[in-house]
Amino acid sequence: MSESALPESAPSNPQSEAQAPFKLLTRQDVAAIFSVSVRTIENWRAEGAIPPSVQIGGRVYWHPDTFIKAVNELCPPVTWETAHSAKSTKTFVSTGVRPPKGSVALSKSNARDERRIAKLMAD
Repeated sequence: MSESALPESAPSNPQSEAQAPFKLLTRQDVAAIFSVSVRTIENWRAEGAIPPSVQIGGRVYWHPDTFIKAVNELCPPVTWETAHSAKSTKTFVSTGVRPPKGSVALSKSNARDERRIAKLMAD
């Protein structure tokens, strides 16, 4: 019995190891990646906010390599220099939490916040 570094069932072609099968990403998988609900994923798909998917038999899938590549392009890694650079050209989309600058709603919100802070300081 000869001792071999590879088990007998191992493929002899190294390229076959590089072409390992992959698992398609489902809506649940994508929701888990972003830590959001499946409904949010559906909304993002409708808005085009996430990479395009493929529908097979009524189910929605993403190829993992294509999905990860697209997400990396949408969300490049942030370094200390890029996060704190004064010349940053990135703009952020409003999430609807605060009213836009210069609006009446913002001035009312700011006035309400100031009253609350004054009340807390007086107590």
